[in-house]
Amino acid sequence: MYQNIYKISLFIVVLIIMVNPCISLARATVNDFPNELLSELQDGYKFRMSILSYGTMNEPADSTQNPDNDFLKINDYSEILELRPDFKLSFRDFFFSIKPRAELSFEQFRTGTQKGEKNHDYNIFINEYLFQYQATDKWFLSFGREFLQWGPSFLFAPSNPFFADNGKSRPDQEGDGKEFAKVLWIPDISWTCSIIVNTGNGRSSDAGFNKTYALKTDYSGDSAYASIIFSHLEGDNHIERIGLFGGLTATDAMILYGEASFKKGSDVLYPIADNSPLNYAMNSVEQDDHSIYSAFLLGGTYTFESGSSMTFEYLYNQMGYNDKEASDYYKLRKNALDAYNIQSPIAGLSRQKLGQTYDNGLMFLRQNYFMLQYIKDDIFDIFDITLRWTQCIDDKSAQLVSLADFFAGDNTRLFAQGILNTGGHESAFGSILDYQALIGIEYVF
Repeated sequence: MYQNIYKISLFIVVLIIMVNPCISLARATVNDFPNELLSELQDGYKFRMSILSYGTMNEPADSTQNPDNDFLKINDYSEILELRPDFKLSFRDFFFSIKPRAELSFEQFRTGTQKGEKNHDYNIFINEYLFQYQATDKWFLSFGREFLQWGPSFLFAPSNPFFADNGKSRPDQEGDGKEFAKVLWIPDISWTCSIIVNTGNGRSSDAGFNKTYALKTDYSGDSAYASIIFSHLEGDNHIERIGLFGGLTATDAMILYGEASFKKGSDVLYPIADNSPLNYAMNSVEQDDHSIYSAFLLGGTYTFESGSSMTFEYLYNQMGYNDKEASDYYKLRKNALDAYNIQSPIAGLSRQKLGQTYDNGLMFLRQNYFMLQYIKDDIFDIFDITLRWTQCIDDKSAQLVSLADFFAGDNTRLFAQGILNTGGHESAFGSILDYQALIGIEYVF
C-alpha cells in the first residue's frame, strides 16, 4: 500500500515539475539566457492533459479455450481512472516528447472460479517518449518508445511488421509502445525513406523479443499514395517480409485502398496429430519452410453528401487455419478441456496446450473475412457514431462493434463502446467473449 502511495505521489510531483518547465527555467536562468532564448523555449513547449474514467462489463465465453473462466480469468466488471499527460518541446533542431501515464483500476469477478473476488491496482509507467534531431533540412534522427502506425485499413495492418493490431477497434485504449531507432530522409515533397530498428519490447506484452529491421519508402501524390516496407526479424526463423499499402481517390466521393504482406517463413502454431496424451500438438511446422505466405486486404470508402461514410474491407489471410486445421484445433481444445481439472501431470499439459491455442501467432484465426463500417460524424454538431460488422466467411461467425462519442462542450467527451460476438464458442469470434460494454468520460485541458 505504501509503495503505491509513493508511486502516485512521485508521479504527481514529476507532473507538477514538467507542467511548468519554462517558468522554472526562466526563474533559474533569467540572468544567464537572453529573453529571445527563453521565448523560443516557451513557444516550443506544449502540454495536454487527458483524464479518463470508464467502466467495462464483460461476458466471458464459457468455451473450451477458457473453461469456467479459470484459464484467462477475464473480469466481469472493471473501473479504470487514467491520467494521460502529454509533454512536447520543440527547440531549434531538436524535438522531445514524453507520455507518462498513471492508472488506477478496480475489477470484480461474479462468475467462474474467481467468483466474489475484488482487486485494486495502481500502475505508473511511460508509454511513449521520443528524442528527435534534425540534422539537415532532409535528414532526421530519432530514438524513443512509440506505437508506430501506418496504412489505411481498419481491420488490421498486414504491412506493419511491428504492430499488426492498429487499435482502431478500441480507439480509447492506447497501444503499448516499443523502442525504435529511426533515420528519416526526405529527398523531396513526394518521397520519404526511413530506416527503422525495433531495439526493445518496451511496454508490449509480446512473448520473447528479437530485433526487427525495416526499410520503408513512401510516395505521396496529388490523388494517390503508396508505401513499401522491407523487414527482417532476427531469431531462429529469420523471418523476412515485404509490406505494401496504397490508395487513390477514384472520384470525389470514393477512395480505394489496399494493404498486403508477403512473408518468407512463419512462426504460427498449427495443430498436428500425434501420439501425445491429448492426441495433438501445436507446432510451428512452417518455421523451416522458405515458401511465401501472404495476406491481402482490399477496401474502399464512399462518402455521402450528408457527410456520413461507408467503408468495406475484404481480408485474405493465407496463414489462417483452413477447415481441416480448424477442426483439429477445436479437437485439441476439447481434449485439453477434458483433462483440465484432472489431478495428474496431464492437467499441466492441458494448460500448456491451451496457452498455445490462445497465443498461436494469429490475429485472425481463419482465412477469409469481410468488414462493413458506417460512420456518421457531427450529428447536431455534438455526436459521432461508428457501426462495424466483421464477418468470418469461413465459419460464419461475426463481430459487431459500435462506438459513440458525445461532446459536452470543448473539454468534455462522453464515450461508449459495445462488442457483440456471434457464431458459438467454437468459432473465430466466439471463443473469448460473448459481449462487452464500455462507457466513460474524458476531460481534456
